[in-house]
Amino acid sequence: MTFHQSKRTIAREMNKISIAVIFTFIAIHLSFAADRSFPGLKSVMDPETYARTGLPGLSPEQRAELDAFIRDYVAGKQKEAADVAATQAVDRAVKERKVRAPEIIESTIVGTYTGYGPRTVFHLANGQTWKPTSGDVFYHSAVNNPRVVIYRQDIFGYKMFVENAGVIRVKKAD
Repeated sequence: MTFHQSKRTIAREMNKISIAVIFTFIAIHLSFAADRSFPGLKSVMDPETYARTGLPGLSPEQRAELDAFIRDYVAGKQKEAADVAATQAVDRAVKERKVRAPEIIESTIVGTYTGYGPRTVFHLANGQTWKPTSGDVFYHSAVNNPRVVIYRQDIFGYKMFVENAGVIRVKKAD
């Protein structure tokens, strides 16, 4: 191995480490953000707005339910946004050849899976889109939001295991 080859190898490893550190930072930040509790509408709204909304007429239990709903809704949206951002960052790094594509991807198909055909595009909860590589048509009984595992099969591309439905050879739709 020449000096320049080892220098490139070190640079590649540093890029991988940098990306790992960034994702670790994001995960830590999100875990701290999830721990913070929403103080409640009464605390975050000014008194006039609070009165105009009719919220003072709610019982303490009803206000607690509403506050819990808002807290859970916002936390869910933050997690979705973080998942999509992380997926996009990995995809960008792979396209720029800074890192290798992950060997295993786990997610769920958004919506109902009923099989596939030549024009099928699978939209995953993590923001990725995949499509079958063959022109085959396969019908399956409806499965709502099935879990999927996509794995690299050496030089032959990727295969996607669909929960309760089988395995499909796939490629990125992007």
